[in-house]
Amino acid sequence: MAEINLAFELDNLRVMGDRTNHFGLFSVEFFTDVLIKFREYRSEIFIENKRFLEAEEKKDSANISDRYYYDSLVDYVKEKKIVPEFWAFQNVFQHMKNSAMINEKKSWREKFIADVKEKYFAEKTLSVVSGFKLSGETLNERIRSEYVKMRMRMLLDAIN
Repeated sequence: MAEINLAFELDNLRVMGDRTNHFGLFSVEFFTDVLIKFREYRSEIFIENKRFLEAEEKKDSANISDRYYYDSLVDYVKEKKIVPEFWAFQNVFQHMKNSAMINEKKSWREKFIADVKEKYFAEKTLSVVSGFKLSGETLNERIRSEYVKMRMRMLLDAIN
């Protein structure tokens, strides 16, 4: 009953478009026209809200997974007392970046990046000379991975 009342109020306020003309009579046709407009309007609102919620859920699930990888890495490092060579370091880095955990000074970052670049290109040269492909990661991925590993080594030093 509340929805029927709402349908007529929205029609009267022209929220669902032009007001349904009733020619001074409250007929079954008028009643049906208002309810059909209300059903279509309600469906549009439902679809809009569903799209919005799905978009928000995607953002939340992306953040949750990045946070999950970070938390599980921290737990692993604390439990095993080692920094693993393989992990979802890109997700961990993204969580650290989104959570404002990356706060080193520019000069330190520049030196860190230069050191990682030097090692990265040395490995690439060795790879070409030896004929073996050592790694498929890009330079930026390597920088992020090495940064996360460095921070995990700092965590290990702090807990030891």
